[in-house]
Amino acid sequence: MRLTGVCSIQGGQDSSATAFWIHLRRPDDVAVLEQPPWWTARHTAATAVVAAVVLVAVAGWVVMLRRRVRAQTEAIRREVERQTASEARYRELFENAKDIVYSHDLGGYFISINPAGERILGYAKEEIIKLKLHPVAAPEHQEEAHQLMQRHVALAAERPSN
Repeated sequence: MRLTGVCSIQGGQDSSATAFWIHLRRPDDVAVLEQPPWWTARHTAATAVVAAVVLVAVAGWVVMLRRRVRAQTEAIRREVERQTASEARYRELFENAKDIVYSHDLGGYFISINPAGERILGYAKEEIIKLKLHPVAAPEHQEEAHQLMQRHVALAAERPSN
């Protein structure tokens, strides 16, 4: 800034200035030579506070996400273990059953059969997979097997598909 006017200085006992006054005649006696910088200590402090708050919020969010991921991972691990154990129990029951245990598609073709089924029917698994259910049934139960298959097809057609 440039000030144009009369300056009065008040001195202390040791000839040092303790106060001063500048007497200006009109507003034009004050001229701004250069604008002060926008980036001041106050702006720096405010920016630091905002950055700290954002940093704390982000750190909290990251901690929360990590906890959620750990909890979800643990739940998935437990579910996989449960399904694996269930699959092992099913496989053991399927393989060691003394009776015929099989599955078939809606067309009546065998999909799987246990060792007891192979033994009772007298076919290898590879041969059975090519066969339909009702021709393998005892002659007196073939019609019943055919009707059962038709009921399964009708029920499957009624179910909504996902």
